Parts: sequence; structure tokens; C-alpha cells
Amino acid sequence: MNEITEKQYRLLKQDVEEAKTEADKAKGALEATIATLKTDYGVSSIKEAKVKLAKLRTEKETAGLRFERTLKEYKRRWHGDE
Repeated sequence: MNEITEKQYRLLKQDVEEAKTEADKAKGALEATIATLKTDYGVSSIKEAKVKLAKLRTEKETAGLRFERTLKEYKRRWHGDE
């Protein structure tokens, strides 16, 4: 039969308690992150945050392209072809 010694039991119990503590810390960190996302960005889940991030990245790219076109037009009009 597979019997464990008292020392092995104590070590196993300690490992389990440490794992529970780490899980609780991770849960708290996740809850804090979700609260921050909700407060700062109006989303209530990681999934919603990913969708919003993709949208913001697209908007950033579009704004950057629009800026470049506008800058080229400005230079063409006011400084000649540069």
C-alpha cells in the first residue's frame, strides 16, 4: 500500500496551502485588473477589453494615416513639393 509518513504529509499540506495562497493572490490581482478596466475604459471583462483594444488600434492607425495625408497636403500647399 502507498502510505506516506507524517513528514511527507506535512510537506504536502504546506504545498497545498501555498498553492491556495498563490491562487488567492492571482484571483485578487485579476479582480483588481477587471475593476481598473471597468473604471478606466468602461469594460467589464478581459474579452471586452481585447475588443476595445483592437478598435482603438484601428482608430490609431486611421488617425495616423489621416495625419500623414494632411501633413503632405500642408507641405505641398505651403512649402512646395518637399
